[in-house]
Amino acid sequence: MSNSIRIFLRMSFILSGFVLLLSSYFIGYSAGKSAPAGDVNTVTLQQAQRYTEKYRTTAPMTHDGIVNALVVDVQQYNAMTDILQHSVGTAGFRIYFGVDDNNQFVRVVSGFGPNGKDNTNYLMATSTSYSGLCPPVCDSPGGIAD
Repeated sequence: MSNSIRIFLRMSFILSGFVLLLSSYFIGYSAGKSAPAGDVNTVTLQQAQRYTEKYRTTAPMTHDGIVNALVVDVQQYNAMTDILQHSVGTAGFRIYFGVDDNNQFVRVVSGFGPNGKDNTNYLMATSTSYSGLCPPVCDSPGGIAD
C-alpha cells in the first residue's frame, strides 16, 4: 500500500472520529448547554483561547491526540456558497475525503438538510491545498490553540 493511500486512510479515520466527536458534542450542547441554535457571537482572542483550552482539557483522546480544528479553505467555502445558492433548505455541510480519476486527493463538499441527510443533487469537489484536520494543518505558535 502506498504511503499516500496510507495517509489518506488515516486522515479518513481521523475525520470520521472527528465527525462523531462533533456530533456528540453538539448533541450534548443542544440539550441545553449552549446558546440557542443559530446564535453567532464575536469573541476576543482571549475568549477563543479560553474556550479552546477548555475543550482540549475535556475532549476525548484519539490515537493521534486531540483534534483541535477542522481547516476549511477558500475553495471549500466557495463550494459551500455555491451549494447554498443551488440547494434550498441546506442546514449544514460535510466535507468528504476522496481521490479523483487522476489519483489526486480531493475534498467532496456536500450540503445536508435539516433531516441530516446529504443533498446528493448538487455536489462540489475541491483540491486539498489548505484543508484538513489540525493537527497537522495548524496555525503557527501565537494562534488560538496555544
